[in-house]
Amino acid sequence: MYELMPLLLFLKDHPLVLGIIAWITLGLLWRIFARKKEIGEGEYGPFTIEIKRIVYSRYHQRCARCRHSENLHIHHTIPRADGGDNRISQLILLCPNHHAKAHDVLRAKGYL
Repeated sequence: MYELMPLLLFLKDHPLVLGIIAWITLGLLWRIFARKKEIGEGEYGPFTIEIKRIVYSRYHQRCARCRHSENLHIHHTIPRADGGDNRISQLILLCPNHHAKAHDVLRAKGYL
């Protein structure tokens, strides 16, 4: 507490500095607690490198179904035709075999 006394006395005499510190603190709190846009939200174009890196990291560079690690594809769990986009929560990493099976299921349901 004694180490803070000179700072508190300084701030008492300099309300502008105190106001700037309060403004910066409020800005930081806003960034922490405000709703953060999920990476990829609303994006319909090709995957960005950041999205690819996050999806590959999330599944440890392996198929989410069989753990295969070669020639992996990023698959939309919600078809883009049904409002799916490039949100990280809507993407899954699949090997070619499981990616084809996923699309077979979508075709059977009439999505593709």
